[in-house]
Amino acid sequence: MSKTVTETIKERLKSEIILLYFQKGLSLEELKKHFKIERATAQRDMKYLKDANLVIFKGAAKTGKYVLTKKGARLFKKRKTKK
Repeated sequence: MSKTVTETIKERLKSEIILLYFQKGLSLEELKKHFKIERATAQRDMKYLKDANLVIFKGAAKTGKYVLTKKGARLFKKRKTKK
């Protein structure tokens, strides 16, 4: 992640990873509603996570969902066991 990502954004990204893990995938609309963020913010968050190979988009543009990659799921499990 770039240095311009604030702690608030980092915390939201972590929360998004956790939610994606438990929900087995979410649409952009679901992310927007859950985190009370704008569409552009949700898209930017997913771009950060996609660029880090933590999520991928599966399905059609209108009905698809973001899901964790194996790397994303491993990262979540690793964080979970550290606590």
